[in-house]
Amino acid sequence: MPGSIPAALRARVRAEARNRCGYCLTRQEYVPWTLEVEHIVPKSKGGTDDEVNLWLACHSCNLYKNDQMYAGDPLTGRRVRLFNPRR
Repeated sequence: MPGSIPAALRARVRAEARNRCGYCLTRQEYVPWTLEVEHIVPKSKGGTDDEVNLWLACHSCNLYKNDQMYAGDPLTGRRVRLFNPRR
């Protein structure tokens, strides 16, 4: 739900992310939509609205990630945890 994260927290996440997507690194001024505050660990998988679990994502990256936490590594075929943009 877009309104569930307070505006002040959204602003802190946006500032820390330097106004760019944590996955593809696209800056806000280069996309026609507002970058979204997304959950690194999805709420559906036990993630919280704590600041350490939030980051910015462009709409495309957020849609693609969805509620996934793992994916297949194309080189090894192993199941690996998805990139955490805060690290």
